[in-house]
Amino acid sequence: MRIDSVLRNPPPIKKNHLIRVGIDGLTEDTRYRVNKKISDNMIIEYFRLFIERGHCNFKMFMIIGYPWEKPDDYTEFEQLMRRITGIPIKKNIMLRIKWTPFIPQPCTPLRDDNPLYTWDSYKFIKTWHEVNRHPKNDPGWYITNDGLMEPFSHKRQVELACGDEFVLTKRYTPLHNLCI
Repeated sequence: MRIDSVLRNPPPIKKNHLIRVGIDGLTEDTRYRVNKKISDNMIIEYFRLFIERGHCNFKMFMIIGYPWEKPDDYTEFEQLMRRITGIPIKKNIMLRIKWTPFIPQPCTPLRDDNPLYTWDSYKFIKTWHEVNRHPKNDPGWYITNDGLMEPFSHKRQVELACGDEFVLTKRYTPLHNLCI
């Protein structure tokens, strides 16, 4: 469900459905830069709306690895998540996060940009999930990592997305310390 359209016109919501939401980027700046004008406050309000209506099962698709990202962006993500998990709740909430590293696609404005997805990004996400997977309160938030591509797999996906038929004949050796 698109955050902006849900906030403009909240749909009738049936309890116990999995609520899915895509978030393009760790920060407001990135979301605005890729023309997804979604503020942190809108994301908080989105979760609040569904929680107040009794929902407790969410899946968030996080697109990361844009070329302009910097380490501080992960700090901004942590602040956003503290605000989300600070929403008053009356029952346990399950939040699954699917991490999707940016892969430039032909025929898009970012087709020639190099993604910035490194082992440091990967390690941050893994560590963040280890620290935040169990609730701090009762009731609380159960947060799970619903998928995270390793940097060498990401590198291959970028090659495949931007290549021609000859990319399949290249010998592939994973990079273990840096991707793109």
